[in-house]
Amino acid sequence: MYFNSIRIKTTDQKDYPVALDKYYSINLNNFRKYNFQDVQTDEYRRKFGSYPVLTDAQMDEVNSIGRLIMFNGLKRGRLVMNETFIIGRDCCHIKLIAGKTQYKIDL
Repeated sequence: MYFNSIRIKTTDQKDYPVALDKYYSINLNNFRKYNFQDVQTDEYRRKFGSYPVLTDAQMDEVNSIGRLIMFNGLKRGRLVMNETFIIGRDCCHIKLIAGKTQYKIDL
């Protein structure tokens, strides 16, 4: 079975991956917070600056026209990323309707 996730890639001004200290998403429809931090995968995510915004596990919380999902990323206790996406679904998986997937972060 295929498991989909909407991911973003973060780099600094020199194109090096940005290792966020903390990151989470908020569904702006129901204000549910999704914390995807995981000891087993965080090392990989930080090494490549690649973070999940939403996954198929939250598919029941979006609809086909999409919901506003806000991603927040913190570095050294400072909010360095605050972006909003429209994420929807089809019959089987979530899908990105609007929003970028690559970001330059000015540290």
